[in-house]
Amino acid sequence: MSAQTQSYSLTRDFMAAGQRHNGDMAYLNGLILTPQGLPFLESIPVYRPQDWGGYSDTNCTSFAFNRNGQRLQPGFLGTGKNRTNNMRPEGLEEYAEDIHRSLAQDGLPYLGDNLSSCVGKGVPAALFFQACGDGEDYHWIALRRTFNQYSGQYDRLIWADKLGMSVSKCDNTSIFGKARLSRYEYFGGYYAIPAKILGTPEI
Repeated sequence: MSAQTQSYSLTRDFMAAGQRHNGDMAYLNGLILTPQGLPFLESIPVYRPQDWGGYSDTNCTSFAFNRNGQRLQPGFLGTGKNRTNNMRPEGLEEYAEDIHRSLAQDGLPYLGDNLSSCVGKGVPAALFFQACGDGEDYHWIALRRTFNQYSGQYDRLIWADKLGMSVSKCDNTSIFGKARLSRYEYFGGYYAIPAKILGTPEI
């Protein structure tokens, strides 16, 4: 079902979402070991945090879309227009729905909580939200692959994000723990970043 037609969901139940996430990741980690999973593996950008320094020319959307040097906001790729103010005091539900509509304009398939359905659609990224005193904000955490330069092999799938000037991966915490540590306490589901939008995954 496309992002234009699938209903949008927003939850604070990170425990249930995390259990579904772990099951789907077990499926994806098994898939990439098979010949059938190779195209999916090779479509995933390599985690290279050293390429993402600075604040003014990239943000979390740039990182999720793997478009270095482009400071992006939802809807820009589809309309050519940036949101005038990312943080808006309009209410979290309305704000999240507006982001969802903007991402539909960009052509991103919405996966809901079904992470494993990304295969054949694009590289998945998880969208989180926060409600703060002066408005709302969103944040992406995206799937990446690591590369071992000594063995010349792809090691594993990881999740990573860009928050401010810092790019980091989820080490001893889940994507939900990482989001909560940054005060993003609402999960808006996964989106697939299709190849036509995704920057090159090559090293």
